[in-house]
Amino acid sequence: MLRVPANFVHRGIARGGNLFLTNGRVVFQPNSVESWFGLKAHSWSCDSVMSVGVARRGANLFGGAVRCRLRLVMADGTVLRFVVPKVDKVAGQVASMLRLAGG
Repeated sequence: MLRVPANFVHRGIARGGNLFLTNGRVVFQPNSVESWFGLKAHSWSCDSVMSVGVARRGANLFGGAVRCRLRLVMADGTVLRFVVPKVDKVAGQVASMLRLAGG
């Protein structure tokens, strides 16, 4: 299992919490402040992740674009972005773990 502090870019705003990767799920658990404001945990099947990469910097300050972000492209075309420390290292770990999870 991987656990990393992360901000999940949700509706254009980076929301604080933790990103977990288990043998079958990718889970974002918001911190207590974000939960208090109504953000719920999000969970996705590892099988639905089609690619893992790094989203480069952009212009949206509130969406974490000042930094490079972990980028997950899902089977339905949705792109998930997470601000994480050491993004290149985390992207490599996630990609490696997803290959193992997928068999």
